[in-house]
Amino acid sequence: MSTPSILDLAPIVSSAKATADFLMEKNILYNRSTGLGVFICPTCVTQMTLINRARNVYIWQCPSYSCVARKTRSYRAGSFFFNVKIPLNSALLVLYLWVTKVSMGQLSTFSGVSLNTVRELVRNLYYALEESLPDEYLEVGGRNDDGSPIIVEIDESKFGKVKYHHGHRVEGIWVVGGVELTSQRRFFACTVTDRSQATMKDIITPMPWRLVEFIWRRVHQGNHWNALLDTLANVEFDGFIGDVAPAEFIPNGRRAPAFTQHRREEEEEEHLRNTRRRVHSPVVTSDSNSESSEGDDSDDSNWHQ
Repeated sequence: MSTPSILDLAPIVSSAKATADFLMEKNILYNRSTGLGVFICPTCVTQMTLINRARNVYIWQCPSYSCVARKTRSYRAGSFFFNVKIPLNSALLVLYLWVTKVSMGQLSTFSGVSLNTVRELVRNLYYALEESLPDEYLEVGGRNDDGSPIIVEIDESKFGKVKYHHGHRVEGIWVVGGVELTSQRRFFACTVTDRSQATMKDIITPMPWRLVEFIWRRVHQGNHWNALLDTLANVEFDGFIGDVAPAEFIPNGRRAPAFTQHRREEEEEEHLRNTRRRVHSPVVTSDSNSESSEGDDSDDSNWHQ
């Protein structure tokens, strides 16, 4: 199935419950069958069951009436949508619009979700897309199967405009590129500010070229919608985004901490960069009124005691 039209998608995103039913059918959310044995009540060690809730759409709850606590868990637990603080149908609409290559501003306008929330959701999606792609799609160089190093030829070129097609070149940009000497001929290219040794070393040593969206779209060309659903169903999660999974959450082997470990590392690096900016910046300003949206209230609470 190709990407559905907005009219075809409308019934799916008409309500949080309709979206939840769709995602459970696609095994993106745990349903009554796939969720058996996943959620265990920490008080009486009984398997939780999925029940209907008016406000929370669905919820996992301890079925034992003799249990003192009768713990509950969000029906989003263990999925990409856990800790996404907007209604489920709004979140899926944002992802659908992203598939159709709508800009960030239009994503916010069309979905009614704040721009900050849209950016956060799309950033989380990039982590999931990266996890879904084989490492060889994301890296240039490295080693062959026999352990021998892969040779990457690297060169730089300057791109600028020549006035009247003759004379000296005006100021332009330097582009550094590298291509593998393999049959796959994988390559990377990026712009740099100069050709200094330090700049070249920063590029060659860490090789931080993760053109995730471009690669993912090329790999799944013509089938982006189904590929997105498969990614959300098959990428491993541990129940949290950017946090540590609780002992009560017991994954069934389909989802694991790889995704969130990557996310935590990214957030630690970002925090370190922000700290350095505050140290070296003479004036630090902050906007206490963060952008928000009326749709940013989630249709369920992730934890209930």
